Amino acid sequence: MRVNGVETRALNDSGSAISVISETIFNKLRTPLYAWFGGLLRGADGKGIKPQGITKIIVSHEKGTHEIEVVVIKGANPDLLLGNDYSRKTGLNIDFGKQEPEMNIESVITTLNKMDIPDADMQDEKFELSDDDRNYLSNFRLGNVTTEEEIRICDFLKHFRDCFSFSMKEIGCVKCVKHRINTGDHNPINQPPYRSSPQERGIIDKTVKEMLDAGSIEPSLFAWASPVILVPKKGSDTPRMVVDYRKLNSITEPLVFPIINTEDFLFLLNGALKFAIMDPSKCEFALDKVNFLGYQIDKHGVLRDPERVRAIISMKAPTYTKGIKSF
Repeated sequence: MRVNGVETRALNDSGSAISVISETIFNKLRTPLYAWFGGLLRGADGKGIKPQGITKIIVSHEKGTHEIEVVVIKGANPDLLLGNDYSRKTGLNIDFGKQEPEMNIESVITTLNKMDIPDADMQDEKFELSDDDRNYLSNFRLGNVTTEEEIRICDFLKHFRDCFSFSMKEIGCVKCVKHRINTGDHNPINQPPYRSSPQERGIIDKTVKEMLDAGSIEPSLFAWASPVILVPKKGSDTPRMVVDYRKLNSITEPLVFPIINTEDFLFLLNGALKFAIMDPSKCEFALDKVNFLGYQIDKHGVLRDPERVRAIISMKAPTYTKGIKSF
């Protein structure tokens, strides 16, 4: 049996739910290793095993070729253990009577006949984006893409049209979950509105009306009240209205949820060539690079955001004693 072209021995284990590969043979394959978030595995001896990660491999043998996901484990023996996930995918059955494996692989017999292929003129296919598609894509920001890629992206976005809202009324509300804020036995917090200029009041009134018309908010007679403020919005002259919930948050019992390690998350982007930003107000697709949590991510890897270190890079070298001490 071959794994990515490397000859190895494998064991089919009907008692294993997943397929496993040893770290030794994984190092010969030069395939990307992705983070494993499934916790400890339980071996045949009942002991916990911590995987090194997960990867995809191509398994080839006389019955066929298949791509499968395998968990990388240090010291695994044999080098490749094929579990029930592999058996289900390939239709592998063990015939104990014949003492041999069987695979449900359809065979097709094809007769090849000689034929003459006439000469043909080769022409470059031209891709043109229709006006409707161009108007549709105006709702999104695209990176540096060709017309062919624009058409493919447009078809993809149209297929998932229900995932995007082009107006406040299309956003809707989540009905499957009811959010609860646990404040214990604390008395209601009731804050008066902050002072605002006539121009700011106009923006607040307009935003509140839009949210009321869309059904995102509703009038309330409860004793709880928090003021709203306007904050600058990046890339827009119109500020964003937000609610100042700081006092409410100070008495709220926090909801603790495990968050993925940033380095593990960034590792999952290994090998990516194009990136997308899913923002509630504006989406960007097919970008060559993106800024995320202080990092700049592109096909070459992860770098510090240039804007975060611009002040240090542009700092002039000190030329006197006091400047050296402050540097």
